[in-house]
Amino acid sequence: LPGLRGLKRLRDAADRDKDFFDNVAHLQAHRRARALRRCADRVAADAKDPEAAKVLLPLALQPLYDARADANVHAEAARCVGALAAA
Repeated sequence: LPGLRGLKRLRDAADRDKDFFDNVAHLQAHRRARALRRCADRVAADAKDPEAAKVLLPLALQPLYDARADANVHAEAARCVGALAAA
């Protein structure tokens, strides 16, 4: 889909540890936090991409609704939501 080309920048087929989509739903909290941090950094560095934000925002908001989520995951999710809102 042409409108979602911006999401390709979050993929890393060579290194699954750096792939956002492999790690955002990972069982280990530190990998979810790292994925959200990379997403926030990428969104802040790139130009506005409203179509990608429509996909990324629900993924970033989900940990904020989970009261049992790790504090680092909460912090990185909030940072990612902030970056998406600013983009």
